[in-house]
Amino acid sequence: MSSKRPFQIKRFAELASTNTWALAHLFELKEGDVIWALSQTAGRGRRGRSWLSESGGSLTFSIVHDLDANRHWVNVAQVAALTLAKLLRDLGAAAEVKWPNDVLIEKQKVAGILAETSQHHLVLGIGVNIETSRSLLDKAGQRATSLKEQIKNFPNTESFLNLFLERWDHSWRALISSGFSFFLDEWRNLSPMSGHQVEVRTEEGGPVYSAKLLDILPDGRLKLEKESGEIVFLSTGDLI
Repeated sequence: MSSKRPFQIKRFAELASTNTWALAHLFELKEGDVIWALSQTAGRGRRGRSWLSESGGSLTFSIVHDLDANRHWVNVAQVAALTLAKLLRDLGAAAEVKWPNDVLIEKQKVAGILAETSQHHLVLGIGVNIETSRSLLDKAGQRATSLKEQIKNFPNTESFLNLFLERWDHSWRALISSGFSFFLDEWRNLSPMSGHQVEVRTEEGGPVYSAKLLDILPDGRLKLEKESGEIVFLSTGDLI
């Protein structure tokens, strides 16, 4: 394995969205560039949702990767969630992962991840609640928390970003060389839902059905058993 990736951080006081900016400026960006906005005014999440953040209270950044000759990028958001959860556990938080790419602490969401592709590039956007006000967290539409509520002696935001990037370098290299199966056991260890009844929604605003979560597969899909006994495999959707 080659030496550590030299991530280059481009820091902005304010952007509408780090992913949006990165996608619009791919012509001037290169592998390993990191777009970090101290304030993000129009953050985006999965399935057209908004990601709420506030200046000084959130860490919002995007990482640019080259997709040439890479066939394992489709699981990148899942691996990013796992990498972040492992870092948070090392810092003292009881972090878990929830399929497909949520990071939870005590069943409360603490981070959002959005992966997008364009022009043979991947843009991986991550938003983390660092010291987000309780009033904003309560607007999230689901239970949410921030790291400074959960972790004593939390490092400053820039130090935390660098800690994540150091680990992400290893995770990205493992993903593109070995695929999601490399991370399967770690995902199972940090996901408490196997064998549990869950509510499933396959499309935004669509119907919900109940199922038992049986397992996560080497390609990142979920194996579920509906109440009828039918076995189904889920590649996109949400567990509610």
